[in-house]
Amino acid sequence: MRVYVLIAVLVLALGNIVLGSVVFLDDTQAPGVLWARLGGLTLGVVSLIALAIWLRLTALSNRHFHAAAEIASTARPELHRW
Repeated sequence: MRVYVLIAVLVLALGNIVLGSVVFLDDTQAPGVLWARLGGLTLGVVSLIALAIWLRLTALSNRHFHAAAEIASTARPELHRW
């Protein structure tokens, strides 16, 4: 499920960036359209930054989880007596 969300956010972000970048190629449109495309470009860039932060935090939490699990697995059994 996480992979599908990742792909969806990536596609939406890149789509917004592509559509937003048209504002720099075609400046003959109405000002409202230009602001909308610039907003789409901004939204796409912010989405990519948020995605990068989320992936980094996920990687850090997975690394800490695996390190804690390894420490727990190598502990001496006599320390775990009830």
